[in-house]
Amino acid sequence: MRSISKLALVFTAALVFTGCAVNQSPEVSAAEAQERKLALSCFQDREGEKVMYGGSQVWQLCRAWASRVNTSPVQAVSSID
Repeated sequence: MRSISKLALVFTAALVFTGCAVNQSPEVSAAEAQERKLALSCFQDREGEKVMYGGSQVWQLCRAWASRVNTSPVQAVSSID
């Protein structure tokens, strides 16, 4: 079970960091990097949800949450719980 979790994490990390070579303004790439960091942190903290609902659904929810938090600083102080 542990190896499946590690494999899912590696696969997710690969998906997260694809597209980093695209030329973008520093502000956009910094915002996207912050969003990726938030989403990955959310995803790593949700082992039970990944087992129950599947990694892809949890990843989509974490990305949506990170996007909302990244665009609205007021939401940054609230949690996803």
